Amino acid sequence: MGTLGLLAALASNPAEAGEGGKTLVGTEKQFGLGVVLGSHSLTGKYWLNKKSGISFYVNPGLLASRGHVAYESNFWEIGNWNFAKLDMYWNVGAVGGAVYSTGALVGVGGGVGATMRFKSVPAEAFIHNHLYTIPTYYKYNFGYVSWFGGAGGRWYF
Repeated sequence: MGTLGLLAALASNPAEAGEGGKTLVGTEKQFGLGVVLGSHSLTGKYWLNKKSGISFYVNPGLLASRGHVAYESNFWEIGNWNFAKLDMYWNVGAVGGAVYSTGALVGVGGGVGATMRFKSVPAEAFIHNHLYTIPTYYKYNFGYVSWFGGAGGRWYF
């Protein structure tokens, strides 16, 4: 009965960051760089604490480039296992860009995403969604609304 009780306790209390030499991104390694596949962007993130951080996304292009800076905060822990921690987060931030034909554009937006922070390696995989508006875009009477995001990963240093 002792072994069964121990297994039940281990299953109900997943490993936390720092146990057994495992590192959770955002605790010991706070700055990461990576790529986003959906928007073909470069990304970086600096964790301010265990639950929130500042991220940036840059999509360089020949005729148009855009990017955004967002404050991200975890609000729902989906899972916490021995190998990783999966959280859902909300984000809010500013969007900016330069288009060859129209010049500089600035907007605001927000959204939700999910991040899986691995414990054995200093990396994370994520899905990022950010709906934004550029209210002053002159080609449209009521502004411009679009989406920025995709799936990606970051390596932390």
